[in-house]
This record gives sequence, C-alpha cells and structure tokens, in this order.
Amino acid sequence: MLARRGRNVVFAVFAILAGTGLGCDWGRVLGDPDVVPPPSHPPAPDAAPPADAAAGYDVMCRHYCQALEETDLLVCVSPEPGRDAESCKATAPTADSCVALRCGTGRVDVPLCLAQCDSLARVYDAHCPAGASASDALCPMSQAAHDQACRAGCAL
Repeated sequence: MLARRGRNVVFAVFAILAGTGLGCDWGRVLGDPDVVPPPSHPPAPDAAPPADAAAGYDVMCRHYCQALEETDLLVCVSPEPGRDAESCKATAPTADSCVALRCGTGRVDVPLCLAQCDSLARVYDAHCPAGASASDALCPMSQAAHDQACRAGCAL
C-alpha cells in the first residue's frame, strides 16, 4: 500500500510538473527508480549592469519622455486644436508620469527614442517654421539644432 501511495505521489508531482512545462525532462527519470535526478541549481544571476549604464539609460529614457511631452504640447497648440500653451500643459501627460510608467520597466530603447525625435521634428518644424520669430517660447532654437539636440539625448 505504501508503494502504491508513493507511485500516486510521484504521478501527482509529474502531472503538476508536466502541466507547467517543467516536467518534460523528468519523464524518463521518474520512470526508473534507480536513476537519481541531477541536483537542481538555480541559474546564475545575470551580472548587474555597471552603475553608469543604468544612469545612462535613465538619462536617455527621461529625455525620451521629455520629447514625448514636447510633442504632445506642440500637437495641442497646433492650429487645428488651437489651444494656448498653458491649457495644453495643464491637460497633457507629463514627462514624470512617462518616466514612472515606461522607464522603470525598461520599455524605452534607443530606436524608440529616435523614433520619438522623428515625430517631434515633424511637429516642431510645422509649429516653428524656419526663420520664425524667436519670440515663440515653444521654438527656442532652429529646426536643425532642435532635432540634433533631440537625437543627441537618445545616446546611451
């Protein structure tokens, strides 16, 4: 009776492992009572990235979020919606909320940051035409300089 109960326990364990996908390698081991399964060692932890790499990611990701916030602001004040910058700033998501949602989870990479710069360049160029007055606070620099600064901020 004890042997039968042992087989039932082994079967139950095997069924649980098989259901999780972990039982695949144990199928032939559990069938032979003389074979002892190898010891289970947890995988070696990945080496922690150097502190400057994490800091570089944080800076790049924050820059992405600032570019996203600026893009949203410029779209909001574009001629079609026609809202003033202050009301747009009050309703647009902030760079801080983006950092909290996207940077901590590693959802932003350099290609995404550069894609955001492309989007920002399109709306910046539309809102801040070449040779426009420097009196517009949303257009602090030329189109080329603005795009170059955005792209530089995406570097790790």
